[in-house]
Amino acid sequence: TLDINSLSFLFSFLFLLICVAEGAYLHVHPNRLQFFEYDHISFNCSGYHGPAEWRVIKKLGLNSTQWETSARTLYIKPAFKSHSGEYWCENEDGEKSRNVSITVTNVILEIPAFPVMEGENVTLGCRKKGKPSNLPADFYKDGNYLETGYAGKIIIPNVSKSNEGLYKCSFSESQGKSPESWLTVKGEK
Repeated sequence: TLDINSLSFLFSFLFLLICVAEGAYLHVHPNRLQFFEYDHISFNCSGYHGPAEWRVIKKLGLNSTQWETSARTLYIKPAFKSHSGEYWCENEDGEKSRNVSITVTNVILEIPAFPVMEGENVTLGCRKKGKPSNLPADFYKDGNYLETGYAGKIIIPNVSKSNEGLYKCSFSESQGKSPESWLTVKGEK
């Protein structure tokens, strides 16, 4: 029988194969979209034509013709609020991956950066820097109250395309709220 780690690896591997077949993909490690200041973040490009041809790009400002480029791997150690923004992979031919929007802040929603496959269970967490990770938090989807996670987490079971959307979380007013981040659900092929 397969254990949880084997299944997780298998799903990740299958997802990687799907992404590679579609072109480039930006991997974010750890796999989330929101980070505390001083966290370490790495971005890595992989693609159909091999990882060496792709590079990580960050959009600078509103003008989409301004960007910061790096090698196929970008390490941010430590992260600051100025590292918030849109990142993607691009090769010399102008092919691009989908954009990933990263936010560096004091209250974070733990939400996957990688698209999740339909049928998976997704855990969302809410954390405030310097506070215990099990504080009760309210979770919202597309601006509407979803549910309260009494230990700072909720599980969305058996996700489908209808679960795609903008999610955020909040603690009591004095504790703050997270920015919104998009949950992407990928259909099975």
